[in-house]
Amino acid sequence: MKALTTISTLALIAMTGAASAQTDLGTIIILSGPMPVEANRTGALPYVVADATAGGQRALSEVLQTIPGFNLTRSGGYGQAATFNLRGASQKYVPVYIDGIEVTDPSGTQVAFDFASLTTGGLSRIEVLPGSQSALFGARAVGGVINIQSARATEDGTHYSVDSEYGSHNTRALTFGATHRDDRLSTTVTLTHLATDGISAAASGTEDDGAETNRLSFNVEYALQEGAVIGASGFAGRSSANYDDSYPAMADADNLAKSETQGLRLYTGFSAFGLDQELSYSHFNIERANYEAWSDIFYTGTRDRLAWVASTAIGAAGDISFGIDHSREDYTQSGSYGDSEGKTDITGAFAELRYAPIQTLDISASLRHDDHSDFGSFNSARLAAAWRFAPDWTLRGQIGNGFRAPSNYELHGPFGNAGLQPETSTSTEIAAEYALAYGGFIRATLFDLKIEDLIGFGTSSYEQVAGETHRQGVTLEGELALAQGLRALASYTYTDSDPAYTTHVGQQIMLGFAAQFTDLTTGRFDVTHVADRTSLPDYTVANAALTHALTPAITASLRVENLFDADYQLVSGYATSGRAVYAGLGARF
Repeated sequence: MKALTTISTLALIAMTGAASAQTDLGTIIILSGPMPVEANRTGALPYVVADATAGGQRALSEVLQTIPGFNLTRSGGYGQAATFNLRGASQKYVPVYIDGIEVTDPSGTQVAFDFASLTTGGLSRIEVLPGSQSALFGARAVGGVINIQSARATEDGTHYSVDSEYGSHNTRALTFGATHRDDRLSTTVTLTHLATDGISAAASGTEDDGAETNRLSFNVEYALQEGAVIGASGFAGRSSANYDDSYPAMADADNLAKSETQGLRLYTGFSAFGLDQELSYSHFNIERANYEAWSDIFYTGTRDRLAWVASTAIGAAGDISFGIDHSREDYTQSGSYGDSEGKTDITGAFAELRYAPIQTLDISASLRHDDHSDFGSFNSARLAAAWRFAPDWTLRGQIGNGFRAPSNYELHGPFGNAGLQPETSTSTEIAAEYALAYGGFIRATLFDLKIEDLIGFGTSSYEQVAGETHRQGVTLEGELALAQGLRALASYTYTDSDPAYTTHVGQQIMLGFAAQFTDLTTGRFDVTHVADRTSLPDYTVANAALTHALTPAITASLRVENLFDADYQLVSGYATSGRAVYAGLGARF
């Protein structure tokens, strides 16, 4: 039976905290389709980070910032609201999954994920797939998809791990993990804690804004007879953060944000009637509260999803996957702005055909039909191809369409508009890649995303923006082995987008080095330059880290964020940390 459910059985690439997330062409990837596929055989190529903890970063958003085209806008330090865009497409167009559970917030103004407090503790693999992916992932996957996998048991027996760190702003981090694996059972449990006194979120403020996060996650999978498996993944988290207003007069406002989240996914994988099948159920719940001087607001969002996926080979050169799913989202708001609520049901069916007409060409075609409880039917499709037209050369391309229905808040919230209609999109991408020696490569990618009937905020409510808005650009990237144990990574991304409806970044340049100094010591250095932002000056920020194995079981680490103490802002009126130093100690036993 093919591994539809156990991502931990897939091959992972080695990564030692490199500055940019790259994809090894031998890597098996998940996001490109319902079935795992080798990276050099797909036209829809995601960026892959094999180990989210390898670079030493504590906030997961810091790891994602190493991915070309990913831009973070955080309103202050750790724990403050952290939005993002991917190649100019804001977070409302990029659903986020953790262990197969969609964790975008149904109670948000738009259904999106806030990376404010998610740490790397207990997390492992990350895949980021740009471009319209609605043909596989349904509504909202207009600008891409992010898939996050938590740590899994990789060795037989029972093992434990402890990672601790202390540093600037009185930041304390602790992660405890336990794993067990035998012939049939695989389990992982992780506890993470991070607390910090923080910095003043407002650039003109003088009072620090602290934050705290606690999270429990688990995975369990049991092998039954004849290759069948059953499993469960879940998490529960609680976070809080003080935050400021950007206005100088309110720079030290005593505001408080609290959030609690829970997620659960149950699944079974089996073979029957010549098909490899998976049946799953997932649940996500979030409760948020904002306490301010003049208002208290409370939000609740839930999502339940039932899905069935099946696949089978078609001869020696192809395979087909198909499935159905149903999801329900609920949203409620209460407090100072009054009460509101909304509910959405979406039922979908999809199919994907992958076929290799010749040894050097792989083609995939995907089609999906969704039925929305408020807006009726929508069809989406994606066509992708990878052509290895010469030794060491690969040409890739994908084109797809998608849609984003208005969120329950946009329809029914205090500033809602019940007359809104879904946004529609078309995404195209073409890339050429040349493979270098020792795993290096050079790649150039052209991309374009067109959105029609975009939903924006007018004078007093959400409104439909007539016509089209575009996000287009180019990414140049490469990786090179400079010497034994030393690799260089570089990328340049130019994004041209309408600044009225998205965060216009313009140019993003990243350069990084990953070094294996000795068998016991590794290090990284990376520098990022961002230019041509709307209403904000250019900035350059550098980071460095060292890791040394004191014994086979104990590792020490040192990292410096904002190495040269750059003064810059990601959001106008909100501060970022100056130079910050963190020391850590980890043990495996």
